[in-house]
Order: sequence, then C-alpha cells, then structure tokens
Amino acid sequence: MDFQQRQLSRLGLALQRLEASTPGDIDPPRDDRYWRSWERPLSDTEKACFHSHRRAWAMIAAGRVPVLVLEDDAILSRTVPEVLAGLAGLEAVDLVVLEARGRRKLVGRTVRARFGGWSLTDLFQDRCGAAAYVLWPSAAARLVEAARRRCGLADAFLWSVPGLAACQVEPAPAFQADMAGRYGVPSPLEVRTSISNGSSRSLAEKAGPASWPYLLRRGFAQASYLGRRLRHAGDGEWRHIAVAARDFDPVSTSCKAGP
Repeated sequence: MDFQQRQLSRLGLALQRLEASTPGDIDPPRDDRYWRSWERPLSDTEKACFHSHRRAWAMIAAGRVPVLVLEDDAILSRTVPEVLAGLAGLEAVDLVVLEARGRRKLVGRTVRARFGGWSLTDLFQDRCGAAAYVLWPSAAARLVEAARRRCGLADAFLWSVPGLAACQVEPAPAFQADMAGRYGVPSPLEVRTSISNGSSRSLAEKAGPASWPYLLRRGFAQASYLGRRLRHAGDGEWRHIAVAARDFDPVSTSCKAGP
C-alpha cells in the first residue's frame, strides 16, 4: 500500500485507504458455508481478496460519485488523471475497466466514445483482473446485494451480475505488477502471488463428494458466458487490449516499493 500511496501522490490523486482484509478478519468466518457458494472452493487468500472488494463496493454504494478501485499492485500510467477526467459525466455506464492483463476480452467492434488519445468501447466479457476499475454507486449497490447471497473471485464476480453496462479504456492505463514484463515496463514491485492457479474443475474435484454443487454452478456459469458470446457474435470481437508502454515511464517506475 505504501507503493500505491506514493504512486497516487505523484499523479495528484487522492487516496482513501481501505485496509486489505485478511483470512482472519473476513465476515462471515472463512469456514462458513457462504464461502462454498462459488464455482469452486476458494483459497483463504481469495476469500480475503473478495471481502476487500465487497467492502469497497459497500463504500461506493453509500456515496454519490463513481470511484476508482485499485488493488495494491496496480501500476498506473501517468495519463490516469486525464482518463478519469474524460470519464467524468459519462452516462449509462456502470463499470469502466482501466487495466489490461495479457488476455483477450470480448469488446464492441465500434468505439463508443473518444476523449484525448483514448477510446471507450463496450466490454461484454472480462474475467481476468480487478486491479483497476471505476465503479458507479448504483452498480456497487447491485454488487453488494448479490454478494449477500454468494461469494466469488473478485474479477469473475463482476461479470456474474447480469445487466451491468461495462466499458474498456484503450490504450489501457493500468495493469498488475506481474504483467510489467509483458508490456515492456520495468516493474517497481517484487512480484508475488498467493492466488490459486488451479483449474476450477480440479479444485472442485478435490472437494470430494461435495464437489457436485461446485461443478453444477460452474456449468451454469459457462452456459451463461457462452450465451453472452453468441449474443455479441455480430457486434463484438475477442482481442487483446492495447497498452502504451511509453505512458508508464517515468512516473510509475520511479515509485519503488519500500519505506
């Protein structure tokens, strides 16, 4: 979080710090049946990550303005203040994703809006990251309500709530530290992860006889994603999101981690 504070200070952005949840302080407790409501068993770290995002959603839902949500290892380009200014006053949008993560996303074929050197396109499907996104209060309230009934991986959960109008900023002005090498940017952070990388099916199967609810939920989710792909076969395309590496130097890479 010290890195994020320095990074935002350099960019002239105010930070409202939300202390990250830990497995020991999540609510409900990590052994509660609530944490068995996703498509596979979640690790304790994944539970804590979801709990942190859920708290952020509740804070945004209680306000009146959209808020930029950042994870500790989100690296921002020096253009982020301009991007946020360009998003001000945007209508009929619930969620705007700022990051790229080296995977294809299902985006609209046509540009929805342009501002400065960026384009805004409809984002129909994206389950690969929740490190940097702007969330509107009405959408946050819907996420909070959905999270009362079930949990999930933070990034995938955003796409499990139907009807959210999402957009992608391009070139993406943010990515997680573990993507720095891919985008040709020196990483200011030591890359470590404790998020599970096991497949949904294998992790569910490890649950033994209790695996069937996980597998069924996974099956329903996959059917929903397939339906979304089919609905947007004409107006959407799967592609990688561009990142302008030059925009990340020197501000982001000069904010080294540490005291």
